[in-house]
Amino acid sequence: MQIAIEHLAEGLHPIHLEDTPAADFLPDEDCRFASPVKVDGTLTVSENSLVLQADIAVAMTFSCGRCLEDVEEHISGEIATYYEKTDRAIPEGEELTEADDVEILDYSAKAIDLSRRIAELVNLNIPMKPLCSEDCRGLCPECGRNLNEGACSCGTRQADPRWHTLKTLLKED
Repeated sequence: MQIAIEHLAEGLHPIHLEDTPAADFLPDEDCRFASPVKVDGTLTVSENSLVLQADIAVAMTFSCGRCLEDVEEHISGEIATYYEKTDRAIPEGEELTEADDVEILDYSAKAIDLSRRIAELVNLNIPMKPLCSEDCRGLCPECGRNLNEGACSCGTRQADPRWHTLKTLLKED
């Protein structure tokens, strides 16, 4: 996603973008975009700098960590980035890292690429173990049936015979 800056006059400019990024934008095969990424905010342009403040929102589909059914999650957050237009290199004492919310643009830059910032926000907000519900019962380990749809005919699980001695010790108390 890019914002064209080539012909922007100084001042405050509203930003409204909507796009579905490529699949390689995602860190995992188990997730996909359920809606386009929406960017709404403002871009403040001055002589040698630009300040972007925007809200990002997207719906994503994941596989439930227990039953493997599709789960839709809404991810949102804010980005705020300062862009400096310059033709100079960064002095040795002023090292900028990717964690800084400052980016250096060449004077001839025609657009700002938001892809990396949006990818960071999405990747940091992806749930570690998405669940369709807190009380999801998962899959039967024997037959693979989704236990949320009803009990299976596998019956109760057989106890592991290696634990038999420990169970007899517990029953003595």
